[in-house]
Amino acid sequence: CRALGECRAEGLGCTTYDVDLTYCRDCTPGKRGLEHKCVSTGDVCTPAEVGHGLCQTSASPSLHYVTYDSERIPHVGSCKYQLTGACGGSTVPYFMVYVQMGAAPGGGYRVEYVEQEVDVNTIRLYRGGIVSVNGANVTIPVTNRPEGYRVQRHTATYLSVLTDLGVTLLYDGKDKVMVMVPETFRSSLCGVC
Repeated sequence: CRALGECRAEGLGCTTYDVDLTYCRDCTPGKRGLEHKCVSTGDVCTPAEVGHGLCQTSASPSLHYVTYDSERIPHVGSCKYQLTGACGGSTVPYFMVYVQMGAAPGGGYRVEYVEQEVDVNTIRLYRGGIVSVNGANVTIPVTNRPEGYRVQRHTATYLSVLTDLGVTLLYDGKDKVMVMVPETFRSSLCGVC
């Protein structure tokens, strides 16, 4: 973690939730199951690892989904899939993540866009890096504090949607989608994952 003031000023890879709490997320592929929850101790963030579940799409060797429990599910067609979200009647705050699949040039299928519903907002990350919020194209970074989300470039490869709920969505603008949710959401989510 870094100095709390640096996290606030930079914004890249960090979302400030209030004066005393900052999450500095490490979502690089290969670092499964961990994020850094940084609590202010004076003017420095102190890291503590927090478990979470990871759901993802992968195009290697063929397009498929990998569930929270690491089960591989082959992709079967061109439509909109609910990857994950709060089940009706669960105590988990409302959110949904969808992936829209379409025909790929030369055969097969590909991700056309990823959509996340946060509160009353619909955020779409399109193939090629275009971002829209509630149907209007936007320039990132976008922060909406009342509804609790931030859309930003996470790395040179990934766009991200970070939410106050602890749900993180990463999309490479091609066929790689990763959704991380807090472990406390276990048994309260519905969807492919």
